Amino acid sequence: MGDIKGEFVELEDTLVELDIFRNLVLAFSDYCKLHPEAGIGIHQIRTTCSPGRLGNPAPEGIHQHVTDFIAIFSVSRDNIQGGETH
Repeated sequence: MGDIKGEFVELEDTLVELDIFRNLVLAFSDYCKLHPEAGIGIHQIRTTCSPGRLGNPAPEGIHQHVTDFIAIFSVSRDNIQGGETH
């Protein structure tokens, strides 16, 4: 798989303190029936695209995480038609 190690900055306190953000994380945890003290890793990824240029959320290419559950949430979609991930 990809040879690039992803490096992610810490989430900003202003994001973590938002009720809507916490509710999203709690809903994911509840849906997956995670233990209340389970660790959850969160990666913010900005994907940009334009007509004729697909967005690439994983520049390291197709890869696999060592985890049991993964969720992808799209927020602040602006002027988007269609969209798919695989």
